[in-house]
Amino acid sequence: MIERFFKKVALTGICFLIAVLSIKVLSGVLTDPDMGLNKMCIEAYDNKIETTMLLTGTAAGASTVISLLPGDVGTPIATQLADVSKYFLIVLSALYFEK
Repeated sequence: MIERFFKKVALTGICFLIAVLSIKVLSGVLTDPDMGLNKMCIEAYDNKIETTMLLTGTAAGASTVISLLPGDVGTPIATQLADVSKYFLIVLSALYFEK
C-alpha cells in the first residue's frame, strides 16, 4: 500500500517536472517572432488587418456619401452601411486580439 502511494507521488512529481521544463524551455522557442511559422502568421494577420481597415473606411465613406443625397432616399442604405462598418470594426478588434 505504501509502495503504491510512493509510485503515485513519484509519477506526479515527474509529470510536474516535465510540465515546468516544457513551459520554461519550449515557450521561449515556440513564441519567438523570428520563427518561420510565427513570421508567416504575423504577416497574414497584418494583411487581414489592412484589408479590414480598408473595408471599414470604404463602408463608412460610402455611408457618408449616400447620406449626403438630397431627401431621405439613401437613408436606409446609409444606415445599413454604417452597421456594416461597425461589424468590420468588431472583426478588426478580433484580428488585433488574435495577433
